Amino acid sequence: MRKANNALVIAALFTLLLVTASASVAGAEGEAGARSGEVSVLAMMCTPYGLNYNLIQDVMDLYGWNVTTIAVSDTVNPCADGSPIVVDTLVTEVDDLSAWDCLFIMPARAYTGTSHADLLASPEALDLVARADSMEMVIGTVCGGVRVLAAADILSGVTVTGHLDYKQEYLDAGAIWAGDVVPPVVDGRILTTRRGQYYRTQICEALRRMIDDNRAAR
Repeated sequence: MRKANNALVIAALFTLLLVTASASVAGAEGEAGARSGEVSVLAMMCTPYGLNYNLIQDVMDLYGWNVTTIAVSDTVNPCADGSPIVVDTLVTEVDDLSAWDCLFIMPARAYTGTSHADLLASPEALDLVARADSMEMVIGTVCGGVRVLAAADILSGVTVTGHLDYKQEYLDAGAIWAGDVVPPVVDGRILTTRRGQYYRTQICEALRRMIDDNRAAR
């Protein structure tokens, strides 16, 4: 009987610990939601898209953000194993950016030397990035995506990191090179980084803080 009673006590304590842990997590999530409120992200995709996209998207989903995918074509293909993605809208179909808090240019296959080539070849895509900057939206990207910001001419005086293959493009656009660092580099409303697979949580947390600060400044 004593053993049975002890087992019941242990089970009750274990249940209490689970409830307490769940409440703590829910409280933390509620606190983050209270700070950020409803967040909408416009996620610009390219072909071939990098598989780190899925990792970053997963964190955005955990944050409860509304993510709208956008590209220059209806469907974007992966750089390796993965499935084609049918995007929500085209860059030519977005005139008003006021519905979104953040423009995030998703990863591509940076190591081919042609990272984000379809976006770079699209005047409409580059114009959208420039319009987002003029509207003082939060803008972020990973690795080779920094070259899209450079081509859109929004990096003058901005401190950045990014894929080394395209460093000269950043400098030619007037950017300040932070060095070959990989954690997110934030300069005002612009976030740049490398290795999205390892820093996906830090990227999204930095974006969350930037969105909060941007809202408070308006």
